[in-house]
Amino acid sequence: MTSCASCATGKRWPRGAFAGGDCCTGVTADLFSDDEVAALAQAGTRPGDLQAPTGEHAGCAFRGETGCTLEAEDRPERCVSYMCTILRRELHTRGELGEIDGMIAELRRAMSAFTELRAARLDDEILGPLETALRAQLER
Repeated sequence: MTSCASCATGKRWPRGAFAGGDCCTGVTADLFSDDEVAALAQAGTRPGDLQAPTGEHAGCAFRGETGCTLEAEDRPERCVSYMCTILRRELHTRGELGEIDGMIAELRRAMSAFTELRAARLDDEILGPLETALRAQLER
C-alpha cells in the first residue's frame, strides 16, 4: 500500500523513526495478548516465526526500517485489521475497500469466537476441579 510507506514521515519518535508504519508504534506486549498468542499458536505460528529486525526498531519490537518483520499470518489480529483513514481512502479508490472490510469482519468474528471458546475452556480447566471438590464436600 502506498499510503503505508510514508505515513510516519515527519512525526516524533518512535512514530517518525521510519517513513512508514505510523500505526505500528504500539507496545508489543499489548499487541500480543494471551489470546492473540494462543490464536497464533493454534494457527501454526511458532516462536521461530517471530523474528525481530536485526537493526533498530521503534514502537512494536517487530517494526523495523523496512516495515513489519512478521508475515501477515503471524501478526496479531489488531495489526492485520487496522486501517487508518488514509489507507481506507486508498483502498476505496482502488475499489478494494468493500472486499477487505468483509474479510476483516470475518477475521474479527473468528477471533471473538476463539476468545470466547478459549475463556470457557480455561474456566473449565481451572474451575472444574474446584467445583467438583466443593460439590463433594457439600454431599458429605
